[in-house]
Amino acid sequence: MRKLAREVSERFTGRRGGVVVFVAPTGYGKTEAAPYAFKNSGMPRAVHVAPMRTLVNAVYEKWLKHATSIGLPQEEVGWQHMSAYTYGKSPYFLRRAVATTFDSFIYNLFKMPVARFGEERAHYELPRSAIFSALVIYDEVHLYGGDPGNSDEKMFSSFLAAYRSTLDNPLLVITATLPKCVLEQLEREARGSGVNFEIVDYYETPDREFEEELNRVKIETEIVDSIDEVRSCGKTLYIFNTVERAVNFYRKIESGDAVLIHGRFTAADREGKEQMIEKAKVIVSTQVVEVGIDIDADTLVTDAAPLTSLVQRAGRVCRYPRKGRRCKVYVIRGNGDGIYDEKIVERSLKVIDTDFDWRHPKDAIAKAYGNCNIEYRAGIVMWLRAIDLRPFATTSRSARIFEELCGAVRDSVLVPVYVAHDPPKTLRELGIHSVAVSEGLAKKIIEAGGKAIVEGADGRLEIKEGSPSGNICREFLSKKLLALYYPQGYSREYGLVI
Repeated sequence: MRKLAREVSERFTGRRGGVVVFVAPTGYGKTEAAPYAFKNSGMPRAVHVAPMRTLVNAVYEKWLKHATSIGLPQEEVGWQHMSAYTYGKSPYFLRRAVATTFDSFIYNLFKMPVARFGEERAHYELPRSAIFSALVIYDEVHLYGGDPGNSDEKMFSSFLAAYRSTLDNPLLVITATLPKCVLEQLEREARGSGVNFEIVDYYETPDREFEEELNRVKIETEIVDSIDEVRSCGKTLYIFNTVERAVNFYRKIESGDAVLIHGRFTAADREGKEQMIEKAKVIVSTQVVEVGIDIDADTLVTDAAPLTSLVQRAGRVCRYPRKGRRCKVYVIRGNGDGIYDEKIVERSLKVIDTDFDWRHPKDAIAKAYGNCNIEYRAGIVMWLRAIDLRPFATTSRSARIFEELCGAVRDSVLVPVYVAHDPPKTLRELGIHSVAVSEGLAKKIIEAGGKAIVEGADGRLEIKEGSPSGNICREFLSKKLLALYYPQGYSREYGLVI
């Protein structure tokens, strides 16, 4: 464990409350601090929250790796996210250490337990009691919707509500690229509640040993107008802002040494893709590889994006330093492709066009973001806090609020799309062969001929034309719509393409 990670873990010795924010570069091993912080805190359990499933899987493996060292039986380590697989799963967070997606955490915290999702009566206090007796770790917190360059107002609102609700817990907040305005918001929230707030910032007290490792390599940067200007060398990682751009480029290169990976593969197919990464000479992807996937490339070619995202992407090159190693980052000039804030993307390109160091981005991020403003919905925070604080606000009440808000976790609810050709017979089969998509993409799938999977009167799964009422979000949250059926748009090589 590295020096600052050890220092962070030691700050939790005997701690029963307060916030510690750990800021350090990509590749530093920030997550390693969590198991030892848990051991030192003496708390009964730990709940480790991550923004996406790939990172949850990686965090789960790290907890298993360190379990013996902290005196924790491996069978007491669990995970939770939307998956049909059950080994190690802990939907009520009752194992002593649980890695969970942000979505599952929000639903469990605000009385919509994922183990009984959609039911009006559920044992919602089971996961809540686990949360309120735990060290809570918010990992990669810059991806919780608060980044103005890639904001998700609903997601950040639900994060703020969760953050306020857990301020009586000991909290560990981990990030590499959190904009200053978001960090200041977290500090105001904590101090306004009378909670101690500390920051362990690598950029204020660098780790000399890690700096020596970084100095073994050199990363050059070039901004280009077209991908045709790129001269790749060695293992090359291409990161595009949209699935469509990634798939189109992958089809053009037609290389037997290439692998395509993005967020629209089934869990099994994606796992197979991840296993191919180490030997592949060319990796074509989207922003899903920014966290949670271990890639060590020699060349990065990336679409323009906010600097926080670019830093995460650049963390995939020269990840394992060796003396004399040289890597190259190409950034394709652009406006963010409608995914990111255009002005922040423009300022980010100006910043990296100067003498810029990818491993020490703190000051550059401040320049790119300026006096950034945080946008969130106070109404969502208020409603979620009311669910938490009012003892008679039950699951049925919570369900009505979530349905009225059309979910409270992200700006778009995630809808499963079943992609196997044989219709599903069980919910488990449905989960194994599904890909989660946004509500907007779900509408496009219906327009392209996708059908609805619903539960019939006899409990069997049925396939029907389109969406029953056209309101996909409310139908999904009320379980009138279980998933969409669209096998014609899926292949194991390209994933789900509309």
